[in-house]
Amino acid sequence: MTDVSSAPERVRRRGWRAIGAAVLLAAVLPIAASPQAALAEPGPVRVQVNAPAVITSVTPASGYVTVAWDPSPSEGVTQYEVGIADASGMDTLGLEYVGPEVRSHNVPVTLDAGNYNAWVCVTSSEGGYCTEFYPFTVAAAPVSAPGQPTNLQLQRQPRSLAVSWAAPATGGAVDAYEVFATNDQTDAKIECGPISDLSCVLDALNYANTYTVTVTAMNDSGGATVASASTRPGPLAPSKPGTPTVTAGDRSLHVAWTEPVSRGDGIGGYLVTAAPGESECVISDPDVGSCDLANLTNGQEYTVRVYAYDKEDVTRVGSDAVTGTPLAAAPPVPPVIPVPPVFPVPPLPAPGAPGAPTGVTAAAGVSSIEASWTPPSNVGAGITRYTVTANPGPATCTTTGTSCVLGAVAGTPYTVTVVAHAADGKVSPASAASLPVIPSAPVAPAAPPATDLTLTTDRGVIDRVPPGDTITVIGTGFAPHSTVTVTIYSTPTHLGTATADANGDFELTVTVPSDLPAGAHTLVAQGVDSSGAPHAMKLAVTVPAADGDSDLPKTGAGIMTMLLSGAVLVVAGVAMVAIGYRPRRLAA
Repeated sequence: MTDVSSAPERVRRRGWRAIGAAVLLAAVLPIAASPQAALAEPGPVRVQVNAPAVITSVTPASGYVTVAWDPSPSEGVTQYEVGIADASGMDTLGLEYVGPEVRSHNVPVTLDAGNYNAWVCVTSSEGGYCTEFYPFTVAAAPVSAPGQPTNLQLQRQPRSLAVSWAAPATGGAVDAYEVFATNDQTDAKIECGPISDLSCVLDALNYANTYTVTVTAMNDSGGATVASASTRPGPLAPSKPGTPTVTAGDRSLHVAWTEPVSRGDGIGGYLVTAAPGESECVISDPDVGSCDLANLTNGQEYTVRVYAYDKEDVTRVGSDAVTGTPLAAAPPVPPVIPVPPVFPVPPLPAPGAPGAPTGVTAAAGVSSIEASWTPPSNVGAGITRYTVTANPGPATCTTTGTSCVLGAVAGTPYTVTVVAHAADGKVSPASAASLPVIPSAPVAPAAPPATDLTLTTDRGVIDRVPPGDTITVIGTGFAPHSTVTVTIYSTPTHLGTATADANGDFELTVTVPSDLPAGAHTLVAQGVDSSGAPHAMKLAVTVPAADGDSDLPKTGAGIMTMLLSGAVLVVAGVAMVAIGYRPRRLAA
């Protein structure tokens, strides 16, 4: 009886009969170079004289395994049984029966990476015989490198940048992300990672420098990188000012303080408040350490605090609180004044031009700059207004107060100067220029912003735009000379950047992405208004399929054809009426 113990259980139960002596053969074949699978070294194949077939090769492929064998020397072969089993040989995964003339066969079976066995059994007039198991291996499919991370976002924080991104939409699975910031001035690297999360914070940055942030998705097969625009970290706020001292006055409090122990990345100024009420004073000169709170109520106790704010007025740090109570001064005893002789009083000379404003500062915002200053001590004939000029130009603003907002181009360094206008028409010298600041660009949110303002185009208000089409987007109400970005949703895709004109209007020619999915989308223009507040306009459009087939209504040539046809019918009707009408001759 032939030993079939290495065949699956279902094979052993068949009770094959053996004829002849057993002969043990061993063979070694190379691994197949197929990228989908590989052959293992074949195991020993046991055959019977005048009995089993001999397996010569096993080749895994996608969806099947090819088994080849030399024919059995037995007489009267009627069929071959070709099978695939798992590595243990206990579970049959694929089984086929073929005719006696077949020498190789594709056994339908889908295999994962791992080890398996093949066998061939022969049925003949002399009995049934099986080969030993023929082991083989299916190699794992190669892993592709991941695609590029998407939606890279940066959030400025004190001396740091919070970085977030979305996983790649293409490529293989990501093992880790490498994140680092490069100092644009020195190429020094600050890293966080490798990490598996989709966000991290780059610390220990220098507020005076700008950085480019790079995120790389990686696995064993490689990686793909996305980089940000140059960005400056936020300023470190100063520590709290020293505990203030309060001196009571008539309906006023004189407040003095010492500067913070740490200036952080610079002090933008101070704010002094008194509660209850809204009395406050703002000091834009960081070297000034006192001010007067006016218009208070005598006998009312007030809680006073001094706040130091950073160079961008993002963070304010308050001092310890103190209290003070304004007191009315005792009425003075009027002195006895002798009546002086009366002399003619000559007229006063006309005042000269006012002095230049002082303490001019500029704070960068989104597509804007906020300028502030202190009035000059010499007001001339009385100051009626101020004019602020940005450098580079041409943005200006005019105000009667001591601050205003100018539109600006994102990423451009600006300084500002201020002049004072007097009631007699005289103008002060220009102030000293502020320190330079760099406004940032609008950042597209994940979803279209809520707004009732409608964008228009060079074709008017449209509701349909084909993929790959070029249109001119028109918007209004933005800060003059400020940066405006245009984005198309659902997934925010940047289409272009424009600069508003002197009226706050812009026009920008953009191209709708050719691969934009068909369906509903929203065009959004985003920036700031003349006060520096966020300003957005949007236009809902439908994108048809790329081949032009759509259920959307079509206009244009069809309507023109209908109009021409109608005109022809009207002319024809008039002609027929003219031919059919004849004036009747009156009877004599």
